[in-house]
Parts: sequence; structure tokens; C-alpha cells
Amino acid sequence: MIEQRVFYDRLENHCKLCPHWKGVCLKGHALASDEGCPLQKFPPVNGADYAPERTTAAPAPKIVDCCGADSRMPPLNWGQVLASFAKSMAEWIKAGLPLVSHKTHGMRYGSCKTCLQFHRFYCKHCKCVAYLKTKLATEQCPLDPPRWFSAIAPDE
Repeated sequence: MIEQRVFYDRLENHCKLCPHWKGVCLKGHALASDEGCPLQKFPPVNGADYAPERTTAAPAPKIVDCCGADSRMPPLNWGQVLASFAKSMAEWIKAGLPLVSHKTHGMRYGSCKTCLQFHRFYCKHCKCVAYLKTKLATEQCPLDPPRWFSAIAPDE
């Protein structure tokens, strides 16, 4: 097992910058292993050697929705999150800053908290702060199918 600082250094300074990184190393390296990068982008630790390069790409991590089925919408990157947040805020302001009732908020947030995509306080799928998003009447769950819907009818 490698030290936490080594893991995060590898991830941030090497793996995420590599064209073979798609949430996993497509060259077959297990990020938390003692072995170094098969492309020698970072050295091994604890007396290990460099990992052998795989000839076949590892499958991309399976994206599942809250019910365990494949999701049709991949998770957003942080740039998309910020753009989505700005759009959501603009729509919410345009609609007059409507909030849902305490009961509706409890039902929405309760649904989020039972979803496999929920982690601590945010959605791993859309990266929203679920407690806040579930209060906005103009918002709905982005999963397919959604776990809860907008309280405002869309404009035709």
C-alpha cells in the first residue's frame, strides 16, 4: 500500500494529465500499487518495479445510475458543473426565485439520500449540492429516469 501523499501526487501531477487516463489507467496501472507508471511518468515505490504495459485497454469505469442500471448520461466534469449551475441560477431567477414546500423538499432530498449517486452531501452524477438543489422549484434530478421532477411546468 502506498502513502496517501504519493497516491494524490501521482493522480494530480501525472495520471490526470496523461492521455491514457480515463478515470482508470488504460495502460493497466493500478494507481494505488507500489509499481511505477508503465510509461515511466512516475517511479515505483517500496522497492517495486515499473508496471508492465497492457496491450489491451482496460474498460472505462461503468457508470451506473441510482438503481444500478447503466446511465445514459455520463457524469459531468467541473466545467460542465459550473455551466449547469449558472444556467440553473438564471432559470431560477427568471422564474421569480421559487422554492418548494418543506414537505416537497423533504421528499426530494430523501430520494437523493437513498440514491447510490449520493455521497455525503452531493450527487456524484451531476455534482450538485443536493440539499440546495432539491429546494429549487425549477430543478429536477438529471438521472434517467429522474428520481424527482421540477415543480414548475416547462414553457411550451
